[in-house]
Amino acid sequence: MFTPKKFLNTDIAEQIQLMRQYPLATLITEHDDGVQASHVPMLVVEQDDQLWLHGHIARATPIWRNPLKHTPALAIFHGPNCYISPNLYPTKQQDGRAVPTWNYVSVQVTGEIEFVHDGDWLVEMLNQLTDEHEASNASPWRLTDAPQTYLDKQVQAIVGVRIKVTSIHGKWKVSQNQPAVNQQGVIKGLTEQGGAAQLAMAELVKDKAGAL
Repeated sequence: MFTPKKFLNTDIAEQIQLMRQYPLATLITEHDDGVQASHVPMLVVEQDDQLWLHGHIARATPIWRNPLKHTPALAIFHGPNCYISPNLYPTKQQDGRAVPTWNYVSVQVTGEIEFVHDGDWLVEMLNQLTDEHEASNASPWRLTDAPQTYLDKQVQAIVGVRIKVTSIHGKWKVSQNQPAVNQQGVIKGLTEQGGAAQLAMAELVKDKAGAL
């Protein structure tokens, strides 16, 4: 991923936080019949100073059948993003020298992928996945809420995904290349627009513009 220095984020803790906050990754894998993309909710697992991504796909998904050996997988995590109009820049009023752009946050993770069929591993991963995403609910759903025979069939219908992370690359494109007056214009304009993506990006610009 091409990343100008202004947009590069090397804070691993912050990248991991984003991956946990926006866990649906675009998983890119290469096979004999070409490149495939899958969308997989991922768990970030830190174990013995090694970072892992754990998840699962439907067994009907073909990517686990004929993966090329020793080919790394790429998982892309997408954070907040939104359109930035030149009208948000006060400097546009002075000389008109402004064009539209798109602000976004992304973390790209490369690693060695393997596909897991062990039932115990799958159940443990599913417990961790549901516990993480049910944590904010007043009455969290648990795997044990489902009948065991039903759960067994569901587990048989999936394949685990386990990625040993070898590199992680963060890009925070949040108006750092603009002068302070335009950064403030972006914050004000996005806040006034009021959408969820716009408000999230306004906070990122406020937090990161000029800091990275």
